[in-house]
Amino acid sequence: MLKVVVLAVTLTLAATAGRAWAYGVLLVPLAGAAWVHLVWLPRHGVSGWTAEPRDRYLALVTRRGARGAGPPPARAGVSARLTARDGSAWS
Repeated sequence: MLKVVVLAVTLTLAATAGRAWAYGVLLVPLAGAAWVHLVWLPRHGVSGWTAEPRDRYLALVTRRGARGAGPPPARAGVSARLTARDGSAWS
């Protein structure tokens, strides 16, 4: 569904405001992702390319998940065990 919305917005912008505006709107999430990987993750001691050290990356993911809806959902066939800051484990 998200693909359809993005495509519709991009095509509408390209047809009405121009191709430059459509490309500009597509660059906004790309710039956000680049900032997270190139600035925010290294500030927190995690490589934006490899997510190493893994324990620090998992601590960041766990901490962000605790503020939101909880840990990320487990995928079928993938067994992952995340540990919260208080020592409790999610599986």
